[in-house]
Amino acid sequence: MAGGGVTSLYDPLDTAQFLLEKMRAAADWGTYVCSHVYTPEGIQRALRAGVRSIEHGQLADLASIRMMKAEGAWWSIQPFLADEDSNPRSDPIQEAKGEQVARGTVQAFEKGRAEGGRWPSAPTS
Repeated sequence: MAGGGVTSLYDPLDTAQFLLEKMRAAADWGTYVCSHVYTPEGIQRALRAGVRSIEHGQLADLASIRMMKAEGAWWSIQPFLADEDSNPRSDPIQEAKGEQVARGTVQAFEKGRAEGGRWPSAPTS
């Protein structure tokens, strides 16, 4: 969990939740590490720590997308859309975060495609 959550009431999307050193310790364990994160700051921090799979990342900016590509990281967007199958939104906070991420899903796909879409596999080292 390198950043906030969509359905949680008290977990803003824009929070960076683990220090670089803590994430690096997980990545140093000798296996692949994935990170739940939405924002550019969180994505870049996770990548600098050695994370190899960004889970979600709908709010990624161009610099973060290029960094994911350069690092050979997986980007597992897991689309969130504003439809009947979307995450529960029983509260105005959840509703606002859900809408932000739904818009971000569309933008993430567009930006990702513009940067070359299918990226190489994650590094083996």
